This record gives sequence, C-alpha cells and structure tokens, in this order.
Amino acid sequence: MLLAGAGAALALAACVPIKQSPPPAGLRIAPAQHEFPDTDAGQSSAKTFTVTNDGGSVSGPLAVAVQGGNAAGDYETQNDGCAARRLGPGEKCTVDAVFKALNDNNPRTTSLVVSGAPGGTVTAALSGRTIE
Repeated sequence: MLLAGAGAALALAACVPIKQSPPPAGLRIAPAQHEFPDTDAGQSSAKTFTVTNDGGSVSGPLAVAVQGGNAAGDYETQNDGCAARRLGPGEKCTVDAVFKALNDNNPRTTSLVVSGAPGGTVTAALSGRTIE
C-alpha cells in the first residue's frame, strides 16, 4: 500500500522516534562551606572540595578561583584536579582550598568558585581566623 500526500507525511512522522537531548551539564560542589579551625600565624590549613557533574552532558572546561570577601592573599588552591578539565556525566574532580594564617585576629572570608560553560558556577563559602 502506498501513501501519498499529507497523509503519508503524518504516517511517517508517527513512525520516526523523537530524539531527546540529554539534560545539560550541572555542577555541584561539596562541601558547600567550610570554616577552617583557628590557625596559628604563619601556619596553614587545607580542605579538599569535590566538584561533581550531576547533569547528563559534558561540562565545559572548568575554571577554579578563590575570590571575594575580605581575604586577599589569605587563601589559595592546591592539588587542583579541576582546572581546565571537562567533566562527563557523573564524573568528579577535587581541589584543595588552603587558608594561610596571616598576622591578624580578624575572621577572613572568601569563596572557592568553580565554573564551566556549560555546567554553571558553584561556590563554597570559606572562613578562617588567625590566632597569635
């Protein structure tokens, strides 16, 4: 049996499966915040953060930074397994945030920021205090 005209197009459309796109990349960071223990001046303290792609697509290359707050020079990243990496669905990477205790007693706050396009931006709040 041959179909012709508009009826044929409808019959074919009904038989062709619709391909759905996978969900986009979606980054998550854990823990979402960390308060470093009071740290002696001149010493440092580190915490490992895990970034996970909970989405269904590969993320864009990741950028990692410590920024914001009143903590210029008080924090840095080390053992960065995330920078420039693309995470597939369910993949993880880790990065250490390090609090470097300077010579004042004021609380120091900042954020660890990881971003990828696609994937979005995730932040973890950091705080620490130097004891003398």
